[in-house]
Amino acid sequence: MEFASELPALIPSGGLLVALVWLMAHLLRTNSGDRSDYQMQLRALRKVHADDLKAERADHAEEIRTITARYEHQIEDQRLQLAAAETRAVELQNAMEIERRARWRAEDAAAKYRRLVGQNDGSQEGT
Repeated sequence: MEFASELPALIPSGGLLVALVWLMAHLLRTNSGDRSDYQMQLRALRKVHADDLKAERADHAEEIRTITARYEHQIEDQRLQLAAAETRAVELQNAMEIERRARWRAEDAAAKYRRLVGQNDGSQEGT
């Protein structure tokens, strides 16, 4: 019964110990509840962000397809313009070649007539 005689001295410190144990249990339970709420909110946010990310990726892919199609169209236009310019350059080269040959023929004809005139002039000068 020595315990009974010391019981009045232990009750005040035991009450404090019980209060601390109760406070710790209460805080752990509250923290656990808050943590589960937090985790649930975090899962919901991750789902929302994942959905947003999927939507952004889809928008980005569509934008890339649009830009690519537009630039491919512009490149095709440039190729057509280049082909037309190359065709025109070949036509101009052919026209220049025809002009050059015509000039050569004209110069040959002029030289021929100069020789004829020169021979006639030379025969008259000698007489």
